[in-house]
Order: sequence, then structure tokens, then C-alpha cells
Amino acid sequence: MARIRTIKPHFFRSYDVVALSYRARLTWIGLWTYVDDEGRGRDDARIIKGELWALEDDVTWKDVQGDLTELSRSAHVTRYTVDGRDYLAIPTWDEHQVISRPTKSKFPAPTPANIRDREGITEDSRSTHGVNSAGKGTGNREREQGSGKGTVAIATDSFKTFWDLWPRSEGKADAVKAWAKATRKESPELILAAVAVYVNHPHRPAKQFVPHASTWLNGERWNDGEPTAAENTRPSKSDQIVDVLEQGKRLDAEEERKAISS
Repeated sequence: MARIRTIKPHFFRSYDVVALSYRARLTWIGLWTYVDDEGRGRDDARIIKGELWALEDDVTWKDVQGDLTELSRSAHVTRYTVDGRDYLAIPTWDEHQVISRPTKSKFPAPTPANIRDREGITEDSRSTHGVNSAGKGTGNREREQGSGKGTVAIATDSFKTFWDLWPRSEGKADAVKAWAKATRKESPELILAAVAVYVNHPHRPAKQFVPHASTWLNGERWNDGEPTAAENTRPSKSDQIVDVLEQGKRLDAEEERKAISS
């Protein structure tokens, strides 16, 4: 029997949704039609691929597994095992859906004892998109490649998500290094959520006052909270230097005019 689900308008303005990769967002919405009336279903990427992405030849079940990993790490989905079988549940189900006459679930409920470790992910289950390639602690958030000139950080797609969100596009190479350093200290999900708050906030600084991405990351600015109105009028150090240079040029020109007229 087909399930009728609803989606609220504020879904598209949700900061935690903005932090997800685009495909994970679609899989997240699709799961609402996949799970039962209590928000539970079998955790099998092959089945979910067939249910949600049946006509998409370029989306594989491993891609869907990556989406599920991302959704689990962002706490959109709870994954658990009972009697050797894997299940998933949507922990905020009642916030998203109101079922008038729900059918009782045939699947067991998640408990603290049966929830799977969100870090226990095999290499095959990793996806190469969005923020799901990163975990917590000091894990492999950004792949690194050794070379004769030292270790060079290779940006994953979690960095691409960050770079696409950041409103100032200068200094990408420095931003890649800063991202690798930052994600050793904090989870990419948290940083991306803070970026989403920053760039969508009504008091976000005008573009000329937005710091370089590397400056924001190196300063651990994701801990600063929401931007204030004062930041819109606070010039950056580089802007102050430009002002001093321009003032010097004007003074030199004035002195030259005085010398010529005398």
C-alpha cells in the first residue's frame, strides 16, 4: 500500500539539511516513503536503491550506502541490528510526519544496546560525495598523500561542499590545507553546519568583509556563534592595508602637484 507523506516548507531552510550533500538530501526525503508508519525499515542499500533510485543507472547501491552513512553520522537516521538483521529508523519521525491511522511496525525498535557504532564503517560502504567521507576524532577526514616535499592534503568532497558554500573564493590552496587541519579537530558536519548558519544569517558580513576561508578555519571560527551586525562594517586587515596604500598614493600625488605649481 502506497504511503502518503508530507514535507514542510521550512525543510529547505533547515541548516542541518543544507549541510548534507544533494543526493543525501534526496535519499533522506525518499526514506520517508520507504519506512513504515513508525519510521522504521530494513537497512539494506540494495533494497533502498531499488525503491528510491530504480530508474537512475548512474546511482549504485554503494552510492546509496554512502548516503546512509552520511545520514547516520549527521543523526538523521539511526542504524541498528537485531538478531543479525540490520534496520534503520528516523529518530525525528514524529516531527516530520503525522500519520492519522498508523499501522504498527513489524520491525523491532532501536535501543541503546542495538544501535550500531556509527564509526564502524567498512571501506566498501564509504561514498565519495558530500560530508560522509569524514568521521569524528582524528580519523581519515581528509586523505593525505606523502611526497618528497612533505604531506599534501587532498581535498575530499566534504571540502568541496564547504568551498561551494563559502561566499569568498580567493585562496583555495590555503583553504584546502586549513580544512584538513580543522577537520582533525572537529567533525566536518559541525563545521559545515556552522558555515550554513554563517552564510545564511541576515547579519552575515558583506562580501568585502568576509574573511578568507583559510582565515576562518584557522581561527576555529565555527565556535563563534552567529555573526553580529557590527561585522558588516568592520574592515579586514587586508582592506586596512589597501586603505593605507591608497592614502599614501594620494599624499604623494598632492606633494607632486604642489612641487609643480611652485
